Amino acid sequence: MGNASSAVTAGIKNQVNASNNAINKLADMSGRGFLADLAMEAVKSGNHEELNRQILEGEMIPLSDIIAQRHKERTGNTFAVTNPSTECRFICWKLNSRGAVGETLLHTCFLAGLPDHMKLLAERLIAIFPKIINDFYLSDEYYGETVLHMGIVSENAEFVRYLLKNGADVNARCSGNFFTCDDQKGSRTDNLEVEHAIISKHTKYPGHLYWGEYPLSFAACLSQPECIRMLVAHGADVNAADTNGNTILHICTIHENWEMFKMALTLGADLHIQNRQNLTPLTLAAFLAKKEMMQKIVEEERTVNWTYGRTQSAAYPLEHVDSIEPTSGSINQKSVLTIAVYGEKAEHLSLLPHLLEQLVHHKWIAYGRKTLFAQLFMFCIYFICVTSCFLLRPSPFERKQHIANDLICFYDFKTRSFNESAVSTIIYHLLHLICVTGATLYLVQALLHIKNVGYHLYVLGLSGFPAKAIFLFSCILMILTFFLRIFCLDEAEDIVWIVIVLLTSLKFLFFCRGFKSVGPFVLMLYKIIIRDLMRFFLIYLVIVVGFSQAFYVIFLGYKRNDSGNHEPSIMSNGAESYVRMFIMSLTEFTVFFEQLEECEHTVIGKITFVVYMLLVTLLLINMLIAMMTNTYTEVSGNSLEWLRQWSAIILMMEQSFDPATRLRYQRRYGIRFDGGEKLVLLLKDKMTENEFECQRKKMHEDRRKFREELRTNQRRRPAFICKQGANYFKSKHRHSKLTVPS
Repeated sequence: MGNASSAVTAGIKNQVNASNNAINKLADMSGRGFLADLAMEAVKSGNHEELNRQILEGEMIPLSDIIAQRHKERTGNTFAVTNPSTECRFICWKLNSRGAVGETLLHTCFLAGLPDHMKLLAERLIAIFPKIINDFYLSDEYYGETVLHMGIVSENAEFVRYLLKNGADVNARCSGNFFTCDDQKGSRTDNLEVEHAIISKHTKYPGHLYWGEYPLSFAACLSQPECIRMLVAHGADVNAADTNGNTILHICTIHENWEMFKMALTLGADLHIQNRQNLTPLTLAAFLAKKEMMQKIVEEERTVNWTYGRTQSAAYPLEHVDSIEPTSGSINQKSVLTIAVYGEKAEHLSLLPHLLEQLVHHKWIAYGRKTLFAQLFMFCIYFICVTSCFLLRPSPFERKQHIANDLICFYDFKTRSFNESAVSTIIYHLLHLICVTGATLYLVQALLHIKNVGYHLYVLGLSGFPAKAIFLFSCILMILTFFLRIFCLDEAEDIVWIVIVLLTSLKFLFFCRGFKSVGPFVLMLYKIIIRDLMRFFLIYLVIVVGFSQAFYVIFLGYKRNDSGNHEPSIMSNGAESYVRMFIMSLTEFTVFFEQLEECEHTVIGKITFVVYMLLVTLLLINMLIAMMTNTYTEVSGNSLEWLRQWSAIILMMEQSFDPATRLRYQRRYGIRFDGGEKLVLLLKDKMTENEFECQRKKMHEDRRKFREELRTNQRRRPAFICKQGANYFKSKHRHSKLTVPS
């Protein structure tokens, strides 16, 4: 990157330094130079012969040579060309006569702002060598930029029209580093089989100069409807995709230009083309959290069935909105709903109200509520079995007292009979087998879940529900207890059982998040633990480490016995000092203060103690309380956060279904439209003030057009009747002739 940046900087400096560039001797950006002066004289005299004689032409260049030159200019390294490309590009202006960044004299005319004499020079260049009009920048920084791009950027519609009439390529691509997204510039590489630089597909489109490579998208970004019409009239493809796979609709979405988006639609742009990230313009708007563009595209795609006052019934297509693919039943990871729920930005929350909220509500009624309560019922049975099993498990003391309470393992099958065991011990073993079976079935279901949606999506969904991840771990431990029982590892099994009972109960937090009355408080708890407590303990740990070592040194001067050895103290070693500092932060320091009086450095110890209490007890603890209060206010005041969690629960449910089951559930909340070709969600909406006003204006406009057509037809009606009457009598007369016998 450093070499590339320095090369670009040097190129730009050389571009404006007329003494170093061969092309600037002919004409520079200030409008001076040998040919520029001739053009100025030609403007005054009207004689163009001398100017025409001084213009030279270029040649055909292999594409591999152009790529190698661009690569060396960007990286400073020679690009090894083992098999030269047979494909060539016609370069009208010779390479050794170009500017510092690969510009031609025609580019320089545009850089100078096209004053009269430079405009004349540009026209004479095009008139004498028509192919120069499609010459492009050769440097990596501006590679592919033609004068048509520059004319559009300068907003000179008149000269754009002139260029188009003289054969400018409407599908020329400008893919230079200058016009690349900021997070893709470091990934640019070259390949002899591909003319334009290869870039990573992972981007969030930062920067302001990513304009889509084509002249048509340049005009859309700069809001030039006249240029767009001219380009389309001269054959520009409205569905042409750039290196990122983005069409003009994607580019308008990125720059939030609805007027040009609407215009491109009227000119035939396809709203369902996907880019390299498998995003349509609608899903791209959701990916970038551009709420207004997403709403307008949704409104463009919907079909309004009827309106009554301010209420309307509309059908919203589910193809790119729903997380379930309508045709295959697979999970659509690039759907609007999935992006909004799992989006990283805070702005993604604003996408949920209205359409997505209604969609999630319909999913909840169709299968979410039933599935959640069924899972809760099954878990309650499992939890009762685990708790009962743990309570019936003989304690270590009971196992030693009587053989009837001893646990059965693999090695006891030959030497011990079940009749010797107590009834409670037998019930324990039966419940243990039931619990192990339930844990095994849950893990099998998790494996099927991963098989259905993939490991990445499963982990993504699990990351939002810590309670479910903890329960998954407890199921693994439950299976571990089965093997510990086989090999008679009673003490290890006791420890594992304690952990299992603790972790299993936490699964109730997962079900609590599905209910609005307690869900936000569970979310608060997660946020406080992950965000507030983590930051608090990081600072707290730094302070405890420092003060524990200080007090350990102070307690080295604790009183000694008659033999000269230190008597036992609460900080007799380094590890214990850490524990004592933690206990002190809980305001338990009576013993500590009493023993501090017996130390040699009592005064220093008391001063250190006061400083520690001020920092931890007064400052840090109150800071933690303030952070938790802020988190509580944030979550309780933002209902959208709970809406996202509720939606995530429903998405996790449907991910566990097989495709056929998903399609069956989808048919419950979606209906077929347009003869069964489209699956839509039918909603009744209340129009906003703007929508109602637009609807009213459209209705008045339709009525006005109808009245005008009616008046026009009434004026033409007499002539129309006479003509129809004449045709009628002619046909009748012809018919009578045919039926009269000869």
